[in-house]
Amino acid sequence: CRKFIEGKDIGKYCINTIRYLEYDTERVPDLLSRPTFRELYKTPKLMFNRLGELQVVLDDEGDFTTSDAMFVCLLWNSLSGVENKSIASSIKKFSKYSRLEMEKLSETVDLKYLLAIMNSKYAAVLLTNQRGGDYHIYPEHIRNIPIPTATADQQQKLSSLATQMLDAHRQLGLAKSEADKAMIAQRIDILDAQINALVYSLYGLTKEEIAVVEFRDVIKTVNSAYEDIKINSQTILELHGYLHRYSLVRGGRYRNEDINFYNMERNNLVENIQTNSNLNMEECLEKEVEYICDTYYKLIEEDKIQELIIIAAFIRDFISIWPFKEDNIKMAKILTLLLLNKSGYEVGRFTSLGKLYDDSNQFLFRKLISTKDDFESESNDIKKWVEYFLSFVEKSYEDLSDEMNLAVNKKETKTRRIEKIINSTLGYFTKDDIRNQCPDIPEPTINRVFNNLRKSGKIEVVAKGRSAKWKKK
Repeated sequence: CRKFIEGKDIGKYCINTIRYLEYDTERVPDLLSRPTFRELYKTPKLMFNRLGELQVVLDDEGDFTTSDAMFVCLLWNSLSGVENKSIASSIKKFSKYSRLEMEKLSETVDLKYLLAIMNSKYAAVLLTNQRGGDYHIYPEHIRNIPIPTATADQQQKLSSLATQMLDAHRQLGLAKSEADKAMIAQRIDILDAQINALVYSLYGLTKEEIAVVEFRDVIKTVNSAYEDIKINSQTILELHGYLHRYSLVRGGRYRNEDINFYNMERNNLVENIQTNSNLNMEECLEKEVEYICDTYYKLIEEDKIQELIIIAAFIRDFISIWPFKEDNIKMAKILTLLLLNKSGYEVGRFTSLGKLYDDSNQFLFRKLISTKDDFESESNDIKKWVEYFLSFVEKSYEDLSDEMNLAVNKKETKTRRIEKIINSTLGYFTKDDIRNQCPDIPEPTINRVFNNLRKSGKIEVVAKGRSAKWKKK
C-alpha cells in the first residue's frame, strides 16, 4: 500500500486526510487509467490542487500517490537515469535546456524554497494573472509562474521558514485545547508574514505593489469571514494594520495629529476635543469610531431604516472622521464590502464594486461630505451622498448581471469556442485570431487547446515563431 491523497485532502503546507492505495501489485498501478510512471511518485515532490485557491504540500520522503485531482512537481535531478516518453516530451516542449542541463540546474534548488514561494500571497496573484477567471489550475499555469533566482543563503532562509511552517501545522493538528490551537495559529500567521515579506523582496516589489497585494488579501479575508467579523474600533484598527504590515508607515493606529482635509471634521469630534482636554487626538478618534459603530448596530437593531441607507451613513461618517494618516479610502472600500456582505448584499463577493470611493472622486467628496452651518444644507448633502452610494451599489449589480448574461450566452466551453473559430477559418490562422475574437479566454487555455488539436492530428503548424501560422489538416 501507498499513502494516497486527493485535492480535497490538503491545505497550504498541511495534509488533513490520508488514505491508502493498493500499489506495486499485479493490478496497481499498471491496470489503472493513465497510471503515469512509478518513479514520479517515489521521490520527494510538491503536490498541488487543481481547483480554487492554490494550495501546495510537500512529500519529502516520496511516500504519497495522488489522484487526478492533483498534480505533482519534482526536481529534475530526482529523475536521473529514468527514461520514458513522458520525460523526453516534457524536455522538448517546455525547456530551452537539455535534460542534463536541467538536472544540473535543479541540484541548486531547494524544494522547501519552492514550497514557500508557491504558498505565498504573491504566487496567488501571479496565478490569478495566468488563469484569468478560470477556476481550474492547469500545469501550464504553474509552469508560467516566474520563480526568482536566489542565492543559497536566500533559499536557506525561506526553506527554514517553510520547515517551521510544516512543524507548526503538524502541531496544530495534534493540539487538544483551544488555547494551544490559538497560540499555534498565531505562530502560523507570524511565519506566513515572514515568508511573504521575503518573497516580496525576492521579486523586487515596490511599496505600492505590495500594498495592492495586501489590499487584495484583506478583501479575500472579508469575503470569506464577514459573518464572524465584528464592527468596532478594534476590528477597524486590525484591518488597517493588516494593510500596512509591510509598509514603512505604521498601521493599526489612529492619527495623532490634526489635518485639514476639505474641512471635513465632524462637529461631534470638535466638541469632543474641546470638552475633553485630557484626551489627545488619537483617543478622540477612537471614541468617534466607536460611536459610529455603536450607532450602526443600534439602527440595525431598531430596523426602522433601510440597511443600505444605514451603511451609506456609516461610510460617510467614517470618511468624515478621516481617522488614519493613510489609506482611509481603502479602509472605506473594505468596510463597505464588509457591511454589504453582513446585510446580505453580497455582490462584492462576485464582482468588483467598481470605482466606489476612487481617488478620482475626491472632488465629489469635497462637495458631498462637508460641515454645514445650516440643517437644510447638511440634509441635502446627506441625500446626495446616499444617492451617490446607492448608484454604485446598483451599478455593481448591473455589472454582475451583465457578466451572468454573458456567461449564459457562452454556454459552450472555451475549448469548443476555439475549435469553432478554427473550423470556420479558411486557410491559415494564428493564436492572435483566437485572442482577438475571444479576449476572455486566458493564454494558457488557448495554448492547451492548440497542443491537444495538434496531438490529435487536426491542425499543424506551418510557420514557427512568435507569430506562428497554423492550418487544418
